[in-house]
Amino acid sequence: MLTIIAEVIISFFISNYESEKYPYLISFFKGIVLGVSGFILGMLIDFFNKDLMDLQGVLLFFLISIGIGLLCSLFFMGCKWLDLNSKN
Repeated sequence: MLTIIAEVIISFFISNYESEKYPYLISFFKGIVLGVSGFILGMLIDFFNKDLMDLQGVLLFFLISIGIGLLCSLFFMGCKWLDLNSKN
């Protein structure tokens, strides 16, 4: 599901997109989508519990979520790199 969402986002910006041509770009967007979805889910939980954060808390939570997404994208890129090296 994460791959499909990332491919839809990338194909919106890149015409004639094929995921085989850009394996690291799709891994990067997987991590970013994971971070943004974590931020949105966290904010929805706070909204439904009526425990909203102040602006600084929301900004810090967003930056931490994007940071976790970037770390996940590095992990996905590493897995893709190991997979491409094992085929050669």
